[in-house]
Amino acid sequence: MSSPSIKSSPKTLSPNGVCQLIQKNCDDYIGVLLVEGEVSSLAAAASGHYYFQLKDDKAVLKSVIWRYRAKAGGANLLSDGAQVLAKGTLSVYGPRSEYQLIVETVELKGAGALRRAFEKLKKLLEAEGLFSEERKRPLPPFPRRVALISSYGSAAANDFMLKAARRYPLAWVSLFHSLVQGQGAAEEIASVIESVNLRPDFDLIVITRGGGSLEDLWSFNEEVLVRAVAASRVPILAAIGHSTDESLVEIAADAKAITPTAAAEAAFPDWADLRNLFFNSRRNLLTSLASLLSFKNAAVESYNNRLSRFGERLLTNASQTLYRLETTLERNFRERLNNLANLLNQYASRLERASPFKERQRKNQELQSLSKTLLKAYDRHLRNKKNALAPFISQQNLSAKTFRWLKQKKMSLEQVSDSLNLVSPLKILSRGYAIVVDSKGTLVRSSTQVAEGQKLKITLAAGRLESQVTKRYD
Repeated sequence: MSSPSIKSSPKTLSPNGVCQLIQKNCDDYIGVLLVEGEVSSLAAAASGHYYFQLKDDKAVLKSVIWRYRAKAGGANLLSDGAQVLAKGTLSVYGPRSEYQLIVETVELKGAGALRRAFEKLKKLLEAEGLFSEERKRPLPPFPRRVALISSYGSAAANDFMLKAARRYPLAWVSLFHSLVQGQGAAEEIASVIESVNLRPDFDLIVITRGGGSLEDLWSFNEEVLVRAVAASRVPILAAIGHSTDESLVEIAADAKAITPTAAAEAAFPDWADLRNLFFNSRRNLLTSLASLLSFKNAAVESYNNRLSRFGERLLTNASQTLYRLETTLERNFRERLNNLANLLNQYASRLERASPFKERQRKNQELQSLSKTLLKAYDRHLRNKKNALAPFISQQNLSAKTFRWLKQKKMSLEQVSDSLNLVSPLKILSRGYAIVVDSKGTLVRSSTQVAEGQKLKITLAAGRLESQVTKRYD
């Protein structure tokens, strides 16, 4: 049976015919509806369907989301009292002469428009490169002063500062109060960012607040604040909302965290880990220096022994060489002198045979004079040669030069050893200094770190002491 129309319907209709007529007109002339109202009488059936009512101050509209549409349609957003925007079609239920809205999708009131504005601005700023990973900077590894932008007294600000104080007490955190929700919040936060950038003493900015709806967090999606974050000279860490929330400020920031506590962990190193690293490094350094000094001392001793042996060998070889040279010179000179004496004797014999007595006597005297002259000349020549070789032949002089050279080398090695000893922590302690730590191993640099009656441990150049503070002078 086809559904009746207004023109073709009989004058008398059955109740079911009336229902069909209404349904046909709903399908043909009304179509898809967007209904805005307050959720009431929400009931989740065992079948998986969601039944509820949409109402305003004048009317109530029964509504339903079927099980197969529940997850994709946003049924999880429904709650009594929530203002929603439902999309669906009207349906007539004949057995009770009721009509209801068959809902396809539902979203919180205003969320749809905000979500579309979010996506539009995100595409615009992304095209300009404000969200590019290349422009983001690493956070400072050891921040000295941090500007925290949040609402004064908020749980987010308190969580961050408490975690920061426990994790890294060396840093100074300054809280800059600002609105974090509502009209003017984005402009106020952007103004605080600009003020912090004008000061040279801050090396990190942290922006944080707790979670909320898209409307509550919308200030962190406004263009004026996103551009201020991207233009900041100081690196920015953002922790807005919870892990399920995402804002454009977090995308533009240099780094983000899911909670204020996680932001403190990302901003600051763990002081306990740094202290352990320091003491381990100090112990390893002392061990390495002790090993290095021992190695260098052994090397110096070995070098001294090698120099001593080398000097002894050099002195022995030089003495033997000079002795052989002296012996050779003396032997050569005696041979030449003997040859000359034999030659003179031959000349004297020949003259004696060839000349009269007086003439022989005169020639003999001349030969004797010439012989003496030659002997004196060779004697002077020999003395000159000996005098020239004396500096080299003198074993005492050679030993002095050799040991002066060895002394210079030894002094150079001692200077190297002294330089190594100067940088040794043990050498510093030997000059009267001491290392003072408390019972936890924390290095004491100031009297304000200790209290009267507190026990301290003192490390000296030789041994350790344990003392108790009886009086403190600040």
